[in-house]
Amino acid sequence: MKEFLQKVMRGASVLLILYVISSCGGEKQMDSSSLLMLLGPESSLQTQTDSYEAPSLGFQNTDVNQVEPEFDSGFEAIEYNSSSESDLMVYVYFPGSRQLKPGEDISRKLSLQVANFGGNFVAGNRPDQEGYMIDLVLSKDKVVPEGYATYSADFKEDVLLGGGRISNTPDLAMGALLTVSEGSNILPKNIPAGDYYVCARVDIGSKIAESNEGNNTNCFPISIQSEELLPDLIIPRASIYPSGMKCRAYKPMMYITAEIKNIGEGPSAVMPNVGIINALEPDEIHGNGIGYTSIIQPGETITVTFPIYFPINESLEVDTSLAEKKHTFDLRLNRGSWLHESNVQNNAYIRKPLELTIPEGYCKSHSN
Repeated sequence: MKEFLQKVMRGASVLLILYVISSCGGEKQMDSSSLLMLLGPESSLQTQTDSYEAPSLGFQNTDVNQVEPEFDSGFEAIEYNSSSESDLMVYVYFPGSRQLKPGEDISRKLSLQVANFGGNFVAGNRPDQEGYMIDLVLSKDKVVPEGYATYSADFKEDVLLGGGRISNTPDLAMGALLTVSEGSNILPKNIPAGDYYVCARVDIGSKIAESNEGNNTNCFPISIQSEELLPDLIIPRASIYPSGMKCRAYKPMMYITAEIKNIGEGPSAVMPNVGIINALEPDEIHGNGIGYTSIIQPGETITVTFPIYFPINESLEVDTSLAEKKHTFDLRLNRGSWLHESNVQNNAYIRKPLELTIPEGYCKSHSN
């Protein structure tokens, strides 16, 4: 009865995997031989090797962004041992698009499952218990070295993803198949465009005695897109000065001159129809801005000048209470998020306060 229940549990787990794969799909017809291996051997007192001829299950997928995960060759023929040892396997796949970018957090795009298809209980890892852990690495091939992977912010072969070590893992009963996750999984920066594999390796510390150590790695193919080069605009210098004009509606009260520098890696597109640089008073109502009519290349600086007009009231006359006072402006780039930049935290002018006072009585003395 015990042997029968173990087979039922394993069979149900394999059917669950087949259902998940058929739902997620693949670019090519699925080879189920590796999954049939998970059913395990017949009960015997002798060591034996079982081989299966993979039937054609007919699972086909038309979504070009989804691919069947590619198991290592160790899954083609697995030798089982009658010692009732554990047998850990890991399974990683991307239900959605496999088109990824350098530096991207892919934790919400991948699914990771771990299974115990051996005949013994497997202890998970946590602060009060030492057990198996899982590493997620980026590789150009499906060969992952044994042991703990090494993290790097920049790409190198078999690099550990940022947050890619899953150290809090669940216990696994015989035949158990569980989904695991732990925080972020961030791809390294500076990955050349091309085809890669996200590989998962279970029991990286070799803490679990297994009947088969050759099936602990599973890899899924991904594609890295070229990293988009973005601009990064800052305001190195700015000045404010009075216009000297008469106090009349629609006339400039003062001018602001500012430098715009692109310190990013990509060019900044032409922005003629929006106030890409603008100055607002604390009420966020009074102020003005201006665009620019030429591309700003990386390292290039341009200078712009724009007016701040006399404020007017409902009668379309100059409101002296708003004009004759100290004016303080928040000068900022890309306030409306019109431009995609690599850094939007440095768009404000902070070198010194941008202030100018229009003295009381100015409009009376400059009315005619």
